[in-house]
Amino acid sequence: MHIPDDDLTPEQRVTQERLEKQAREIASAMDVAINGDVPKAERLYGFALLMFSFGDPPQPATYISNGEREDMIRAIEEWLSRIKGQEPASPPADPLRAPLLAILDAVDYTADACAPTERVGAVLPAVLIENARSALRGAP
Repeated sequence: MHIPDDDLTPEQRVTQERLEKQAREIASAMDVAINGDVPKAERLYGFALLMFSFGDPPQPATYISNGEREDMIRAIEEWLSRIKGQEPASPPADPLRAPLLAILDAVDYTADACAPTERVGAVLPAVLIENARSALRGAP
């Protein structure tokens, strides 16, 4: 049941604010526990936390994540499809996938394709190359 924010009673509003604060604190701790204390661009895993009440009257659900809204919506839709026994919609083919993989392979000094002292090798850490390659190939 969705309750517009304007229709919340003062008690519900206080409870909602408390839940939102708790969700932010939990999300911050979860992010560090899952990804470590790294910059946002270096995170490997996303998550979403949904908090809701069991009681009557119902409280609006509180949602928070460490990812971009579009990425979380896609992940939640895929999860809902799985739990409902449906096949998730296939993402459209990415025309940049093959050329980007070729570039990553060409600048991969971890496989001696170029030296770490070369300009690309000095700027692009091996872990970023490996993470990008794994993501593009669909590795878990």
